[in-house]
Amino acid sequence: MNIGNFGINLNTKCEILIKGRPFKSNIQDVSEKFIFISIPVFNGNYANLIENEEIEVIYYDENNVYGFKSKVVGKKNEKIAMIAIEIPDEIKKVQRRNFFRIDLSVSVEYKKISSNLTNSELNKIIQDEKDFDKAIMVDLSGGGIRLRTKNDIEQNDLVIVKIPINGEKICMTCNCIRVIKDTVTKSNICGFSFYSAEDAQIDKIISYIFQLMRELRKKS
Repeated sequence: MNIGNFGINLNTKCEILIKGRPFKSNIQDVSEKFIFISIPVFNGNYANLIENEEIEVIYYDENNVYGFKSKVVGKKNEKIAMIAIEIPDEIKKVQRRNFFRIDLSVSVEYKKISSNLTNSELNKIIQDEKDFDKAIMVDLSGGGIRLRTKNDIEQNDLVIVKIPINGEKICMTCNCIRVIKDTVTKSNICGFSFYSAEDAQIDKIISYIFQLMRELRKKS
């Protein structure tokens, strides 16, 4: 297989799915038999991959997301530590584009809401723009968002988040799935999944993520 035809080149950014959790990595080297990736990291923690461990690799090109299954075959140390994985027999287009996420540091507005609001009540809250709190969006994916805030948010809280995308604000209803206390900054890092999102909204978010990734790739 000519993996270059599938967009696997040096410095290609990728996500390594380990037991369902997405770790960030990139392609460091490619040989006839192996692909070498940087040690995958998730929330500042490095993956402890062992020989023969099975993983799934997700990466993108200009317009598509691809994925393949592979196996860890060893390690390699040059300027940086690398993990050697098998070259796949098959690479497929991936429909689950919500795997892909991008790190950001953008101010957003959000507001807690109750779960029994009608659509008209929800629209009124959005249009009134009253009592929205400020937070920092730290990453964004097609499936959810992470926010940093000084305010208290608990698991299963529902919020409306106004996500700024190319001059407009996409209002997303989000469900809090985890909260991590940052003792250094005395803030909460809250992970949200999108709740009852429309396809058009998700498409805008995914297109925006791809736009930012293309811009980052041009700079690197």
